[in-house]
Amino acid sequence: DRNSTVPGGGISPEYVFKLWNLIIRPPRASYSTSQLGPTEFTVSGVRAARRDVTLRTARGTSLVCSHFVPKQDRRGKELLKYPVIVYLHGNSSSRLEAGSLVSTLIAHGISLFCFDAAGCGLSDGDYVSLGWYERDDLAAVIAHLRQLPFCGPIGLWGRSMGAVTALLYMERDSSVGAICLDSPFANLRQLAEELAQSDRVGFPMPSWLVTAALAVIRMRVQALADFDIEDLVPLDHAKQSRVPAIFLHARQDTFISPAHSRQLYDAYAGEKEMVTVDGDHNSERSEQVINHAMGFFKRAFRLGEADMAVPHQLASDLHPQKDGQHARGGPVPVPVQTMSAPLGKGGSTSPSQASRMAAMPPRAPSLMKPLVGSYGAPPLSRRLGNLGHLGAAERASSQTRERASPHPRLARAACGGG
Repeated sequence: DRNSTVPGGGISPEYVFKLWNLIIRPPRASYSTSQLGPTEFTVSGVRAARRDVTLRTARGTSLVCSHFVPKQDRRGKELLKYPVIVYLHGNSSSRLEAGSLVSTLIAHGISLFCFDAAGCGLSDGDYVSLGWYERDDLAAVIAHLRQLPFCGPIGLWGRSMGAVTALLYMERDSSVGAICLDSPFANLRQLAEELAQSDRVGFPMPSWLVTAALAVIRMRVQALADFDIEDLVPLDHAKQSRVPAIFLHARQDTFISPAHSRQLYDAYAGEKEMVTVDGDHNSERSEQVINHAMGFFKRAFRLGEADMAVPHQLASDLHPQKDGQHARGGPVPVPVQTMSAPLGKGGSTSPSQASRMAAMPPRAPSLMKPLVGSYGAPPLSRRLGNLGHLGAAERASSQTRERASPHPRLARAACGGG
């Protein structure tokens, strides 16, 4: 408490500075574009390409983006339209965070679009807004995708700040096929109060000072980033959204409590699932969890259910060798005991046939029941390099792992932030 106050009972400026920086200016991810991997590669027999593009938002901000797409032989053939998942990273992260999804999505005939949000990574901008303005970034991305001749139905996968961005965007565009909301917060003021009384800023603030501190922080955020933290209440948006959604949250998350996802899940108006996993706010998601989410997206897109297990070669790629251990291989099972019968039954359409869909068809009546499931920790679970919330030694270790990561050489990168 002594560290959060100054003589006379006032609030320490250093304390307030640390807290508002957690909200609008966490450490910025720095990386080289070489970490994005080769522009052409093959995954489990599927040839793919990475296409980099720079987009400009309505606010005039430039966003650096990458689109990973299965390649097509266009000679005398109709251009196929692939479903696309747009990945939205956390507040102190970058598009590298999507690296763990590239192989899985390409193998399922789904393209992946990822970008650095404004104020993050290599994009323009000085501050983040935890979803408030990031939804404008997302609007520019989706407008771009809908102009592409090979873009089919669109899904969103957001983590932390990215999950909130996806939820806020749904109010503008209900035509998105499905969303995955990983570690979202329900109310920014609620989260700020929790952070103020935690050790995230080095020392907890006494409860009697929290209200005064948040009043100062609110004014500073408005002055610097031009939004009101009182207005950022994803819970209100959850009550209006009807796009099929799957919620993910780590049980040991001490940055954004799992209670936030539970509040959002309970309030969410559309079809929904909730999956809890072992790990903390920055933990990597296992292939089992990723494949379960893939199954959710494919059912929402009304694609086929065939080949939902990752092939042997791909499973090995997803498990890089660890000191003292051999790389693991073998098919990755998708079903889990408590998770079944989600959005409806698919046929036996193969991923290549399914990719011919030009757009998501009208949704049939859902067979899905609201479900809650659980997964254990991934076999090689490790904390990833959230550049905003790891100590110096852990950040250095994470950055070393990213540089050593093979292709897709995308780092399974910093997952997180608020």
